[in-house]
Amino acid sequence: MCGETPFLACSAACLTRHQSDVHAGAAEAASRALNYQASVNRNFEQNRRQYASHRERLMSLIPAADAGHARDICIFGAGNCNDLDTERLATEFSGIHLVDLDPEALERGRESFPASKRDGVTLHSGIDLSGFMDRLDEWGDRFPDDRDLGRAALEAIQRILKQVGRRCDVVLSTCVLSQLPIPYRRTWVTSATNWKRLHDAITAVHLATLAGSVQPGGNGVMAFDLFGSQRAPGLRGLDRDDGEAIRAFADEQVRAGLIRLDWDPAAILERLKSPALSTLVASPRLTLPWLWNTGDTLVVYGLLFKRPEAPAAIRAS
Repeated sequence: MCGETPFLACSAACLTRHQSDVHAGAAEAASRALNYQASVNRNFEQNRRQYASHRERLMSLIPAADAGHARDICIFGAGNCNDLDTERLATEFSGIHLVDLDPEALERGRESFPASKRDGVTLHSGIDLSGFMDRLDEWGDRFPDDRDLGRAALEAIQRILKQVGRRCDVVLSTCVLSQLPIPYRRTWVTSATNWKRLHDAITAVHLATLAGSVQPGGNGVMAFDLFGSQRAPGLRGLDRDDGEAIRAFADEQVRAGLIRLDWDPAAILERLKSPALSTLVASPRLTLPWLWNTGDTLVVYGLLFKRPEAPAAIRAS
């Protein structure tokens, strides 16, 4: 809005010119996305109180350590660490790596760890886990064809793995998948087909970077939310820990055409079994869902897998 008069852009380039002329410093879509995410993350005090039961469920997915084995963990989408039991993490892991786009949130997240353990917490800020935020303005005018999108996805996977810069014994993705398309949703108007292709590409990038960041013999853990009570008010009447009832409700909503899933749990599981990831992923499985109160009541699934041990020749090298 400009005063009382709305501005209607004819293209992303048109919008960029308008933002540069009228709203100095706000022209770059990626910068606006980061600013928006930072403003959301500042609600950390209220969120930590709300997330207690979800935090307990999420932490229960992390496999126990072998006796006497020092291990490290990398957490994708760590943010303020509101959904993490930081005291438990500090006790169970010798090294903790927090990955997020928002550097301010990560600093707050590190402060939530016991003071004596903060030196063992490494921040990896400014990492775009969606892989494509540098294309926000470019793709707003013309979404790429499948060949260019696939090439961009491979480049994004390589870039993110290089930015993370290590493999860990446990890699945890904390319901960040559903957040990754938000900058695009706030910036673009495009077809349902293009949204599906974007979601598929973001999912492929996220699963590949998650699996690629796990040490051979280590464990990957991903929590992801499907939809909430704003779209399906009946969720509010369910027991948040009754996974069978929650799964049955979610399945019925989809069968009845009342909900369209951007991330279908069964489809994500099949992606992990695909030839592209078969050398990085073993024994993938879904957990039963639970409910997470964020103000909206969300259906959340967990996804667990192991990374196969490296061949003996590689282990010895």
